[in-house]
Amino acid sequence: MSMRRVGIAVSVAAVVALGACSSSQPDSSSRGAKDQDATESPISVGVQPEGKGAQLIDAINNATSTVDVVVYTIGGDPDFDGALKAAKARGVDVRVQVNGGYEPDVTYNQQWAKEMTDAPGPGSFSMKWGNSNFNITHQKTVIVDATDTNGKAISEGSLPGSAKIVISTGNFSLDAEYGQKHFYDARNFDMATSEPDLVSTVATTYASDFSCPVSTTITPSGLDPQGRLVWSNGSTGGKSLPKEQYPAFGDYNNDFPSLNQGNSEGAYTAIADAAQKGDVLRLYLLEGKETAIWDSLSAALERGVDLRIIMSQSSLPNAMVTSLVKAGATAHALADDQVFIHAKMLSRNSDALYVGSINASYGSVLWNRELGVNLTSGGDSAGIDTIVSTFDSDWAITGADKVTVYTKDNPPAPPKNDSAEVGPGVEAIPDLVGTGSDPAQPCGDVLAKSGSGSKSGN
Repeated sequence: MSMRRVGIAVSVAAVVALGACSSSQPDSSSRGAKDQDATESPISVGVQPEGKGAQLIDAINNATSTVDVVVYTIGGDPDFDGALKAAKARGVDVRVQVNGGYEPDVTYNQQWAKEMTDAPGPGSFSMKWGNSNFNITHQKTVIVDATDTNGKAISEGSLPGSAKIVISTGNFSLDAEYGQKHFYDARNFDMATSEPDLVSTVATTYASDFSCPVSTTITPSGLDPQGRLVWSNGSTGGKSLPKEQYPAFGDYNNDFPSLNQGNSEGAYTAIADAAQKGDVLRLYLLEGKETAIWDSLSAALERGVDLRIIMSQSSLPNAMVTSLVKAGATAHALADDQVFIHAKMLSRNSDALYVGSINASYGSVLWNRELGVNLTSGGDSAGIDTIVSTFDSDWAITGADKVTVYTKDNPPAPPKNDSAEVGPGVEAIPDLVGTGSDPAQPCGDVLAKSGSGSKSGN
């Protein structure tokens, strides 16, 4: 997961098209075998910062009845906030669920919620903290016209033609402290679709989370690791956890496992496990060292797979990256005054690709509410090519002041305090139970008076 930092974006050498209509093609080594007769995917891909968040803004601007948002951080960007206010002004009901796990964000979110509530218009506005079943609400999704005015999800067969979801890798906030001028000022991707089964599943899950259930009542359909939707649905299962047992940021332990109901770990590992000698794995990484994913990438390197990692220099040190580079991977760490790498993506050639909010980390995979998508060459050629060609353009950036290239002979330094026991083959992070704390705010109304919000799970 990312903290409030989203980074700085300036022009890069890449010229990428917004949407799933990019005409640029990756090199022949990235193409893989494609089904040329397949119908193109109903999922279109937008590239940030070049696309300026158009997928998200357009979805909100075209809403006719409801806009539902679930996100890690929100607020401060005039375009995104303005679109929500304009929707409210024309009578659209706006609901937002935002992470409540960090105390410093509480006052800001309360102020932003009041600003939105006071914005003129006949539409309603409500905002809740993330579901207490999850350590962090890190999903980044906009849902349009897929719930009724009471917040109940509309069934798949009854969805209006305007219903749509946009699943993003980026947050909807502005952090001026780091020089960010727009909410889209980082390398991110937005995946938009009106496919009824996907829209209905995401809306149904959102409606459940927003209701602050005592336990996770929705296990999304399609939990095959290669299913269309990729969920992290790690849950406390409605248990009333003692404060000392609830994991804080970065503190996770298999002595107290989550109820891992998602398929995100399997989505990562399925892509890596299928790679063979001569294949190319491309990984956009913000953070992560989840054991199963680390194991799969390490095993791929042993088979002779070409593993390429792009991240920002400020995302180092990272124990997993150091280990993988020593095993034969190549990592490009871009200077932060290029484009900040916030995307989370793993692809195999142009055959299979995961992209979404889920980092390759313990918390993101096992403890959070997260969402991404799987794209395959059977019908998603344009979307895959857009993302892969963007990666290849970032990979082509040169110059010592712009990128540091790490190879087996020049690996990045590991974290000074990282346990040597953490890595491939290790089943748990040792000695971390008892260091956690409850989420800053339990699920409930952001503007509720102290003690008046509902609390679920713990």
